[in-house]
Amino acid sequence: MNFVVKIQTSAFFYKLA
Repeated sequence: MNFVVKIQTSAFFYKLA
C-alpha cells in the first residue's frame, strides 16, 4: 500500500477510535 495512503488510513481509524 502507498505510504501516504497508509498514513491517511491510520489517521482515519484513529479518529473513529
